Amino acid sequence: MNPDIYTIAKRLSPHQVESVTELQKGGNSRIYKVLTNKGVYALKRYPLPSAKDPRDRLHTETLALQYMRKHGIKNIPEVIAKDPEQAYSLLNWIDGDAVTQINDNDIISFAQFLSKLAEMSGTATEENMPYASEACVSGSMILQHIEQRMEKLEKAACEHTELEEFLSRILKPYIQGATDRARNFYSKHNLSFNKDIDRKFQVLIPSDFGGHNALRSAGGLYFLDFEYFGWDDPVTSTANFLLHPAMSLSEHQKQQFLTLMEKLFIKSDPLYAERLTALLPLYAARMCNIILGEFIPERFAHRVQSGQYKVEDKQSILSGQLAKAKKLIKLSLI
Repeated sequence: MNPDIYTIAKRLSPHQVESVTELQKGGNSRIYKVLTNKGVYALKRYPLPSAKDPRDRLHTETLALQYMRKHGIKNIPEVIAKDPEQAYSLLNWIDGDAVTQINDNDIISFAQFLSKLAEMSGTATEENMPYASEACVSGSMILQHIEQRMEKLEKAACEHTELEEFLSRILKPYIQGATDRARNFYSKHNLSFNKDIDRKFQVLIPSDFGGHNALRSAGGLYFLDFEYFGWDDPVTSTANFLLHPAMSLSEHQKQQFLTLMEKLFIKSDPLYAERLTALLPLYAARMCNIILGEFIPERFAHRVQSGQYKVEDKQSILSGQLAKAKKLIKLSLI
């Protein structure tokens, strides 16, 4: 065990630390189980803000967790202490299992959580909440995210023939069709593709939301990881949930979630459902970009350095990511 981790755990814990065990080596954050003489805590280490990625994930997550707790949301971690300088937070320990299989009741739980956030959003203006990471509050913002990621992928494709072929023959034409479809929607309703949707239609969302960031406990589902939390179009949250590769939703569950989300937002935002239909292909393209990000050399190197990947597994990992992207586009064809 790194003695620095133990020292940080001792400093943040309200009780005597007996052991610290690393549990999760992720692409971004790391989780440690801290056993004390009076209970268990979770110690989370965040990436420090940098020139390449200036996001303050610790600040975003702790602000979100504290604000949700203030508004009565309990099925989330509780912030016990934090170290902003070294980017650590100490959270209460939640006993639970990974959500490997989504059932219909889970869909209701996910929708209810988003409903609570939407209700809470009406009183959040004084809290200085940031925009969600890579927020998509206009059509042009989604397209901008896609173009920025495509530029990096095209550079990486010089070394990967299969990736180059997928980008040129499938993904680029798909993006063009998705863009035309979205622009037609905005034109039909006399809206600007480049203008943000009205702030009254924006809500607070987790952004990265689904079974991969939840625990199944005796008391129901608990939701984790709010590093990307903030203001966004509710369409973003719906699209991300439906399209995330870690989710294996049946067609019935997708329709169930869509129905619940439409019921939640349609009264306050009359164009919600139409906007979702028009923009979903662009969100699918953006998700493909995210999936294929492992092809970018520095990103893969970061995964290796964090302990998530092994160098010798590179080819199988990249092949798997390309297969996921192909499947997503096939399911999302316009």
